[in-house]
Amino acid sequence: MTGQEVLDRVKPGLTEPAPITAITPPLAGVDIENLRAMLDPLTINAASKTTMQSQLTNALRAMEVRLKPKVSACDWMKQFDATLKKTTGIGPADRADMVAASSAVKSKLGCK
Repeated sequence: MTGQEVLDRVKPGLTEPAPITAITPPLAGVDIENLRAMLDPLTINAASKTTMQSQLTNALRAMEVRLKPKVSACDWMKQFDATLKKTTGIGPADRADMVAASSAVKSKLGCK
């Protein structure tokens, strides 16, 4: 039965509901992976790069519902931002791109 046929059977005279358009859900995980990829070409201290990549990996893991992590993805993103802020050797353009990407991830995650 069509939507209108169902409505006519339940209560005649109702108009058919407006069509629902499908939307693509925000995929924060993809954005986190893209942010991790932005770290690879940087010529910064290897320990700093590893730390930031680890924080992003932990953010991805925290998004996995079955894991029920003690630290949320938002908390990992805050730690990433703090590490990014104090890491030296990142050019202004790269830093701005990473801050923007991090903000986009936090927005999709609903971080406050």
